[in-house]
Amino acid sequence: MREHLGVLQEITQAPHKTATAAYFTRRLGLFTSTQFWNYTLYDEYWSGTASEIHWIAVQEFGRLNVSAYIDESQFIVSPDERLRVIQSIWQLVTDTIESLSASPAIQRIHWENVFGYLIWHYHVFLQQPDIQAKALADWEVMQSPEAFQGENLFAAFTKGRSPGEMLNGVVRTTCCLAKDIPGQVTCGFCPLTN
Repeated sequence: MREHLGVLQEITQAPHKTATAAYFTRRLGLFTSTQFWNYTLYDEYWSGTASEIHWIAVQEFGRLNVSAYIDESQFIVSPDERLRVIQSIWQLVTDTIESLSASPAIQRIHWENVFGYLIWHYHVFLQQPDIQAKALADWEVMQSPEAFQGENLFAAFTKGRSPGEMLNGVVRTTCCLAKDIPGQVTCGFCPLTN
């Protein structure tokens, strides 16, 4: 992905590649959260690889942005392999983030960009009685030691807190760098302003 940052920087008008990559990982976060959303709600997930995600420039709210497009034929229904599917989703994110930067400090920004969307989506799920038990089970698997290769970064981020607990306070330790992208503002979860 790193080789495409120049094009993405032109699209977003970001002042530097770190902000460009951070912008991209917020988009990756939305894609990832949607993967988990689909899996919890429908037992289906997209089985493709990072290189099979098509990032396309689109107009959103009068500005150029990028959105992910994928081949719908690669969706698989797999209700009985929750740990394996969750591992594969986390691995796709790991591969992408590691391709953007070798710096642990920069990777932390990227991971927190991904995690923010999950907190919101699972907060919504846990308010719905018909899906609450399944959502809670998936939330717990996402944080299990087996879900990641190496340290489970999501578990380290959540620290055992529920999505609702996390929405009511500042949980980020890094700035998402949205403030550096023209047309965007500092997010409400920024540790620099809270």
